[in-house]
Amino acid sequence: MAGFQFKRFYVEHGRSSMRVGTDAVLLGVAARVEKAENILDVGTGCGVIALVMAQKTAARITAIDIDRQSVEEAEKNFAASPWAQRLKAVPNALQSHLKGLRSRYDVIVSNPPFFQDSLRAPDKVRSQARHNDALSYVELAGESSRLLTTRGALWVILPINESRKFEKIAGNYGLFLKFELLIYPKPGREPNRRVTAFVKSAEELPEKDELVIRQENNEFTRDYKNFTSDYYLHF
Repeated sequence: MAGFQFKRFYVEHGRSSMRVGTDAVLLGVAARVEKAENILDVGTGCGVIALVMAQKTAARITAIDIDRQSVEEAEKNFAASPWAQRLKAVPNALQSHLKGLRSRYDVIVSNPPFFQDSLRAPDKVRSQARHNDALSYVELAGESSRLLTTRGALWVILPINESRKFEKIAGNYGLFLKFELLIYPKPGREPNRRVTAFVKSAEELPEKDELVIRQENNEFTRDYKNFTSDYYLHF
């Protein structure tokens, strides 16, 4: 079975809609969740983001996905981790997650589908995970606004142009940019990813940071190694 070994946990990802990838790890590491008590991972796939959350916080984490195979694989990964008692995988869509919910979340984290009008992948499950037909930006922003506590934060990673679109939509639902991390593939290149955090209050100017992943010789930068050193086995 395909899998990926981190320093403190192992992730099987052979059956999930989306496998372990750089975007998921970047989002998980960047999200500031140390004080959170309840976290929701939207579109968990194999559960890697939820596992990163579990390593860095004492929160209880609910991971949802509409793909049942992903949920089953996430459950297996959670059970094998040191934080099994705090992790729960649920086959559910964000749009229906509010029903029957007794509490709100301090943090919602999502590596959402972002393709809108491009060609679909041949694999139906993978296509569903990458295209936002099943979870639009409007739905992600609107439902997150309802599910967050007053001081809660929504953390998202998207390609630059899609991230700008999402920021405008989030504003329509009372979610304001608090933090952004621009991800550069190499020095001198344009950023290709953006990690953002949105909150319900616009009292402060957003904090901004940036990270370059690789040097010109294709080696990982020192900053990227330091950024992910608590998680990647080879760093």
